[in-house]
Amino acid sequence: MAGNKRKAADMSSQPSLPSTSFSAIPETSSTSSLTSAFIESAATSSPTAPVAVAGPSTNLDLPPGPGGKHDSFWRTPGVDKIVEWMSDAENMRKRLQPGRTVDADDAARTAATNAPPKKKKRGPPAPVDQMAGMLADFKTMDADQNNNFARIIVDSQKDHHAQLVEYEKNMRLQWAREEAAFRERLERLDKLAREDRQAEDIASHKKRAAADDELRERWRLRAADQEAQMKSREDRLEADKSEWKQEKAELKNEVKELFKVNIELKCQLSSLRKELELRRRSRSPPEIGLISQ
Repeated sequence: MAGNKRKAADMSSQPSLPSTSFSAIPETSSTSSLTSAFIESAATSSPTAPVAVAGPSTNLDLPPGPGGKHDSFWRTPGVDKIVEWMSDAENMRKRLQPGRTVDADDAARTAATNAPPKKKKRGPPAPVDQMAGMLADFKTMDADQNNNFARIIVDSQKDHHAQLVEYEKNMRLQWAREEAAFRERLERLDKLAREDRQAEDIASHKKRAAADDELRERWRLRAADQEAQMKSREDRLEADKSEWKQEKAELKNEVKELFKVNIELKCQLSSLRKELELRRRSRSPPEIGLISQ
């Protein structure tokens, strides 16, 4: 698995596709975990970095399997088969290093993992040059597998990048349509609100006009009532004036009569005084008849 880790490290250390902002794309049930990984790698990579193919294996510890770190990498289509090939090649390379033979532990592990092995005699150890040639063949196969794996990853990245670009385009079109529909609905609501306000203004104006008409009618009735009261008061004043004139004329007549009576009384008083003066001078007793007269 060390070779597998080194090969996977090559791919994780290489720059990804140019970054594209997919943060606005909502997560749906159709988006795979690999898509999420590519979005994350695209968001953190350089926007101008070229797409590169992984070369020979390097030593980098790949995170654990499904459900954990780098879960999207292990869910890449075809990666399980490639990992199996790489694991077999790494095990064979370890077992065929120069100066090492297949021991009992390797045979026991092979018997435990594979089908029941057939009993066969162990041959002599392989020569060093033969093992070196096999190791070179396995290195070539390992490089081919690395190239195939890198090609699969790059093709998958390109496909998913194209899918994400198309998805983003469709989502932006859908958002534009929804925004246009929302704006149209908002305009309709504004129009209805304006119509409602106009209707309320018209009703309020009519109500104020009716109140003004009612107030004018009350003032008109009040003015008519006051005018009638003023006319009645004027009529009473005219009647009182004519009555006062009549009383004044009567009083004038009475004054004239009293004036005449006063003159007569004054005349009588004057004549009586004269008569008394004459009698006093004559010193004669007054006659009753004269006094009575």
